[in-house]
Amino acid sequence: MTRRFLTSIFTALALFTWHAPSPALAERCGPNDCGKGTTCCNYGCGICTPKGGACILPLCLWGRPRWIDAEHVPSVDAFDRAGASVAYTDLKAFNHGQGLRVGSMSGVSSRVRLVRRLANNLAMRSKLTASKVTGDSSPADVTFGYSLKFGFTKVLSPLFNKFLGWALLADAGWHDGPQLGHRLAGVALSDRQVFSYSLGLALGDLRQAVPTTAFVRVGQSQDKSVTDSFIDAGIAVSTRLGRYLYWFGGKPVPVGLRAHYRYSYQLSDEVLAGPHPVAHEFGGGLYYFAKKNHVRVGVDVEASFHRLLGANVHMMTYLVNVDWYWDANY
Repeated sequence: MTRRFLTSIFTALALFTWHAPSPALAERCGPNDCGKGTTCCNYGCGICTPKGGACILPLCLWGRPRWIDAEHVPSVDAFDRAGASVAYTDLKAFNHGQGLRVGSMSGVSSRVRLVRRLANNLAMRSKLTASKVTGDSSPADVTFGYSLKFGFTKVLSPLFNKFLGWALLADAGWHDGPQLGHRLAGVALSDRQVFSYSLGLALGDLRQAVPTTAFVRVGQSQDKSVTDSFIDAGIAVSTRLGRYLYWFGGKPVPVGLRAHYRYSYQLSDEVLAGPHPVAHEFGGGLYYFAKKNHVRVGVDVEASFHRLLGANVHMMTYLVNVDWYWDANY
């Protein structure tokens, strides 16, 4: 599968999700769509009334999550969102027994992503990642890698007095060449052509103080000769410093913090005895909320530790992220 073909697929998906028609083929009204003969009178609450009719005006917040999304932890929202990031990654490999370095690699990666609401509480997600190896202790013929991911999120009705949100996840991804960006199968570091797919569940604490999201998913990754099953789970917390800190003029500080942990376990067909590959990932970031909170700009640091079949791999990644929630009303 060529690079041009993958790019064409991503472009087609992006155009489809961007221009996806509303199920009602009517006026968009926040979380709802107004039917024939009605108009949107309260966008945040999704209230539609007959044209010329009276409207109630409660305050409802719509269009972006209360939490700061972690790069690798799916959340429980279906809001329209576009984003991009650039990253630098440094990778070092050590042998199991003596802890001696056996290889290293570094490089840059860039990602573009799009989340598009298809229907009420249903969103399609897509992401294209490109990686370029700039330093390698044992140079290989292939120094460029790319991956394409797409998936769906179906948000379900909140539980426990609307404090707990939950959503169903379905994802698929393809990667080829060296991967310095995020992988759907969190353990695999292979530079082979690999296709992965998974089903999962995301949970979210919808309270505002320290919102928490978590997920678990199971799936398989396949290349030409090997099929591996994997379990992937993670948790993320975030908070807005503006809840506690204010400028001298009384305005809240438009800055937030987030942190996450991710665990991956692989059941490999290549392992007949001994431990299976696992990976641990820790990350955190500092984010600035700009342009009436529609735009988030952040700096993230991630450290991951992989126990593979022949070596232990340590990775450090430094990212700059920009996200735009264009449909937000607050």
